[in-house]
Amino acid sequence: MISINPSPIAITNVSVLSGATPNSANPFTLTNAPVFPITLGCSPTLSVEDNFIKESGLYIYPNPAKNSVAVKIYGEENVVINYKVYSITGTLLLKGKTTNTIDIRSLISGIYIIEVEAEKTKYQKKLIVK
Repeated sequence: MISINPSPIAITNVSVLSGATPNSANPFTLTNAPVFPITLGCSPTLSVEDNFIKESGLYIYPNPAKNSVAVKIYGEENVVINYKVYSITGTLLLKGKTTNTIDIRSLISGIYIIEVEAEKTKYQKKLIVK
């Protein structure tokens, strides 16, 4: 977790908060104003694993993508995957079989739904094309 404590914020329209008073040295800051820490839920390091969409054992990466995406199903290696790519309105745009990569160069920038089926298990995920 990263915890961020904001530095003083310049205020152009000063309205006095409960317990806060204008600072005479700098009239655009407040003294004794309540401090609200902001905590962001992210890791300070980034790895390839962080770019996976992790739901129901299906990994699609990179996402967003431009030319191709790798598709993996957790716990299954070298499995033939049937895939379909739909527009956000449900129009089938691509379909085929692969063991790992789907060519998406024919898709314009936008949001799509990718449906993957392997050994009686079906997954659907959002795919973003840059």
